[in-house]
Amino acid sequence: MTLKKLRDLDFELWRALTKLYIDDPLQHFYLIYDLTYQLDRIDVLFDVEDRRVRSYLLVWLGTPFASFMVWGFSEEVVEAAVEGAAKCGMPCIVQVQLGEPLTLALDLLKRRGLKFNVKRYLDMAVDGESFKPYSPERAIPLNPRDHSRSFVELMRAQDEGFSEEEAFKRLSERRYYGVFEGERLVSVAGCYVALRDVRAIGGVYTHPSFRRRGYGKIVVSAVTKEAVESGAKAVLHVEEGNNSAIGLYEKLGYEVINARAWIFVEQEGRPTSPR
Repeated sequence: MTLKKLRDLDFELWRALTKLYIDDPLQHFYLIYDLTYQLDRIDVLFDVEDRRVRSYLLVWLGTPFASFMVWGFSEEVVEAAVEGAAKCGMPCIVQVQLGEPLTLALDLLKRRGLKFNVKRYLDMAVDGESFKPYSPERAIPLNPRDHSRSFVELMRAQDEGFSEEEAFKRLSERRYYGVFEGERLVSVAGCYVALRDVRAIGGVYTHPSFRRRGYGKIVVSAVTKEAVESGAKAVLHVEEGNNSAIGLYEKLGYEVINARAWIFVEQEGRPTSPR
């Protein structure tokens, strides 16, 4: 077993990573996307044995949180994820597979005295054959020039500090669809990862005053339609137990393909590490 860092990425390691992606794109699309488009925001640790990647840690240092995603099981990789979460200085999410990886991660977090909350999230996916659209034509694509102000007004119902700069940035970097009632934007969904084989759907939000009218289903349908018509599979994440959202996605043809633990680690008021 050999631990390799991002600076050790060479042709042989890249070939091993692309094989992982080709064999299971829905499992490894974040890794390939971030290595291609997000190098200034990430770090990676690989556990390699006999030219094969057994496990890896993908660190994404974004805002307003950091993400430490572990694939596979390697004690050293899980330890590195917990170490990074303890030192990152911002709220973060540690994602691990269920079973041994989760047990080890929780033990390490407890030993450090960190405050955390564990939730189970489902990965759901759909392709062009299974997709069941629901009035996608009622949603329109959003752009930063025409829709930033409307986007800010909607998102401030969720986050009072949401800024115009953040709105412009999101609408510039991601593909969003929205539903308007009159001149008011009331529901949005976006695509934040776009690869040939996979597109990740997220940022689904409907203003509380306009829920239970099918708007969330419409915007998710619109962004999913664009994804599957490109030939990609659409994937999204939803908390287990959020039955209304899960039911909505199932009606559009999404199916559960995986379940993982998301560990939300607090940073403010964190006790001093015992190490």
